[in-house]
Amino acid sequence: MKILIFGGNGFVGLNITVALLARGHAVTLFDRVGLPPAAAKDFASYAPRLTAIQADIRDQLAAEQVIAAGYEAIILGAAITAGPERDASDPETILRVNLLAQVPVLAAAQRCGVKRIVNLSSAAAYGTSEDSIQDSKRRVVKAICGHESPAVIQETLYMVDNGYFLPAGRINAGAGTGRNVTLLNCYVGDTIQDSMSGIQLAISKSAFTLQQGGGIGNDFSTVRPAGALVKRTGSVSSGSIAFMNQMSTMSDTVCSAGERRGAMMTTLSDWHPDLWHEDQFETTKNYTGDDVLIPPGGLLYGLRLAPTTQTS
Repeated sequence: MKILIFGGNGFVGLNITVALLARGHAVTLFDRVGLPPAAAKDFASYAPRLTAIQADIRDQLAAEQVIAAGYEAIILGAAITAGPERDASDPETILRVNLLAQVPVLAAAQRCGVKRIVNLSSAAAYGTSEDSIQDSKRRVVKAICGHESPAVIQETLYMVDNGYFLPAGRINAGAGTGRNVTLLNCYVGDTIQDSMSGIQLAISKSAFTLQQGGGIGNDFSTVRPAGALVKRTGSVSSGSIAFMNQMSTMSDTVCSAGERRGAMMTTLSDWHPDLWHEDQFETTKNYTGDDVLIPPGGLLYGLRLAPTTQTS
């Protein structure tokens, strides 16, 4: 497959290029800056399938001429990684590169019969604005090993450069950037207490975890099933699924202001009655992201549910 990557010489673009070349695809990199020397050396063995074009995505004619060469897929990764100061001082340039430049690219792709277009978003994906993978690696190693001796720092950088040790995603994204974010990928939530305050506390803790860039998993098996009596108010419980949906809504709300969607998992033990209630479960996601109810049918018959208790 022939693939064109706009912004291909950045951190994300080069990593995508590595994966595509390894799978046998032909890749063209279109970027305002040239291919970093270290990357050119690493890609030397792929020379017949790799083309690098130095041009600006705002140059509509140059972009259209490249697209006209014929590609099956285009990846839109050209973006300015700006901070608050540049956002305030030069919003026009940022808007032209991160958003407006995509319009003529999409129009040209449609005219030329490009089958697939992937937009990586206009936000910074990882770390700071760096010129090469090596710059990113040095940033991470310096941030993590800055208190170590020069010999240890050099040894760590050698291990990272040669693939003997690869920091996790949150470390690459946050270490050395000056951002107040977590450097851990995944967290496990506390046991959720079966009460309104306990459930809301779990949701609140998860919100702060997602805000800092971490992913979190919570088990809702301790929450009473739908229809169970709530003695304090004389009402009935909404059930675990309803509160799992509240957790999901929180994730959408918190992370919509950040750079990526929240990484979150909610679980329910196989004995929980809500799993076998046709009005509660089983649900799945269709391609639009809407909930589609799939009744479990025969699973409801002949099943002995675990007893429920009445708690306040």
